Amino acid sequence: MLSMQAILEFLEQIAPLRLAAEWDNVGLLLGDSNGRVDRIMTCLTVSPEVAAEAIEAQAQLIITHHPILFRGVKSLTTVTPEGCMVWSLARAGIAVYSPHTAFDNVAGGINDLLAKRLGLVDVGPLRKQDGERKCKVVVFVPDADLSRVADALFAAGAGNIGQYSQCSFGVGGTGTFFGSDTAHPSVGQKGRREEVAEWRLEVVCPEERVAAVVAAMRKAHSYEEPALDVYPLRPQP
Repeated sequence: MLSMQAILEFLEQIAPLRLAAEWDNVGLLLGDSNGRVDRIMTCLTVSPEVAAEAIEAQAQLIITHHPILFRGVKSLTTVTPEGCMVWSLARAGIAVYSPHTAFDNVAGGINDLLAKRLGLVDVGPLRKQDGERKCKVVVFVPDADLSRVADALFAAGAGNIGQYSQCSFGVGGTGTFFGSDTAHPSVGQKGRREEVAEWRLEVVCPEERVAAVVAAMRKAHSYEEPALDVYPLRPQP
């Protein structure tokens, strides 16, 4: 049985929700993001028949192209057919996820598949938009910390470039510091200027993951005050 969170992260890799149209309603639309799943049902549209089949099959998750609750609702009752369908799914503990226009727009998604089937050439988006907002995180680490800090950065979501993961760049140099009387340096001594051989370690990460990446780095780093830089990167269209 898989965690719902692991499935959501996998679906996000296939069709990042940031690619969805502004007017769309995508992602986990019904259910517990901390739940567990061992049976998944897929469909184009959730209809009463689909809901009944999912309940009978004891599925925990429906992945549908078209979203449920497409427009905002002020009440959820069994008075309407849609309300009755959603209520029955909720009572059965069945979650619903929809990528919709995110899957339409992603490379290799529905629009690309249609263009390929039609034999189109020189295919490109009619309405361009910026890609994912990313940052470059740079941290300076002693040689003994290099592998441990790099592993922590990768585990926190840094170092992914296209179809490649655990991407980084490192270059050696010399760092200096002068610790005050209240400092607790992990190398050298306080009260005098120290020179330490260090690595400049660089990784990229999504803008929304910067806080988690920096926190993971601090936990893995042996320095009391590790030096780091965070550079915002210009989004690619």
